[in-house]
Amino acid sequence: ARIRMLQEHHVPEWMARVICGLDEMKRRGEFQAASQDLAEILGRPPRTLRDFFIEHGKEFQDFSKVKFLVYGANGKVGSRVARRLLEQKAHVRVAVRDVHKADELRRLGAEIVQSGLEDRESVHRAMNGIQRLFLFVPFADERTMAETAQNAITAAKAAGVEHVVKLSGAGAAPDSPVAIGRKHGAGDQLLRREIQSWTVVRPTMFQENFA
Repeated sequence: ARIRMLQEHHVPEWMARVICGLDEMKRRGEFQAASQDLAEILGRPPRTLRDFFIEHGKEFQDFSKVKFLVYGANGKVGSRVARRLLEQKAHVRVAVRDVHKADELRRLGAEIVQSGLEDRESVHRAMNGIQRLFLFVPFADERTMAETAQNAITAAKAAGVEHVVKLSGAGAAPDSPVAIGRKHGAGDQLLRREIQSWTVVRPTMFQENFA
């Protein structure tokens, strides 16, 4: 039952089974022995379960065979997403308004396309052949953010994008008492309704934004 619950929250099945297996071993008092076995497999004990997934995630996903599209790649978060994917040998297409600002990503191997989320035709062109989408909707008034999010999500659905990761914000909800929460919340709600496989990332603030 817990595996199904985790999958409903878009945790991959293999990861859900690992989590449930570790929980069961902990309940039985076998966790220490299991940790020793894991240490022998890895050659050293992992500091955390997160370390294990980071070190061995490549066994479950070969990014070199996946085509990604990143919106917001000229920004602080989107640029880091694009760089990290390029490091993993993924095919990365970045959609930006100003292609000249993306020259460094081009040098690193990214495909650069000119597209703003307000331009539906350019969004549909950018989505062509894409399997995974990282979506950052630029800050604007509520109506504009809702429209641009809809342009991206509609195009992703039409293009058959397999998975969408949307950068949202903490406390996002259509009925949030905070304007930015409502802006993100409307797009999050649309994503959940229209896209079968999705992830919504809801951070608070990044210290780097103030650097």
